[in-house]
Amino acid sequence: MRRWAFTLLGLIIWAAHFLGVYAIASLADVVSHADDPPWRLGVLAFSLICGLAALGAGVVAVRRLERTDQAEPGRFMNEMAAVGAGIAFIAIVWQALPAL
Repeated sequence: MRRWAFTLLGLIIWAAHFLGVYAIASLADVVSHADDPPWRLGVLAFSLICGLAALGAGVVAVRRLERTDQAEPGRFMNEMAAVGAGIAFIAIVWQALPAL
């Protein structure tokens, strides 16, 4: 179970980012306007935290990948973790662009 959690960690971070940005924007719409600067800064700060978490997961996955042999069964899971973290980072940046 831990290996699957690590493999999907980047995508989990991306999902948490998506839900968090949606929650911040929804709360901002109820309280004031979603495009007010404090709310946009909140989205950017949250995106920065999630982006750094995705980058960290990717770095750990690549380091694990470097330590494994070509024929080791867990190598594919580490490859998928690195790819998932990379996709998550790109998606987080893409979702944060409207706040700029």
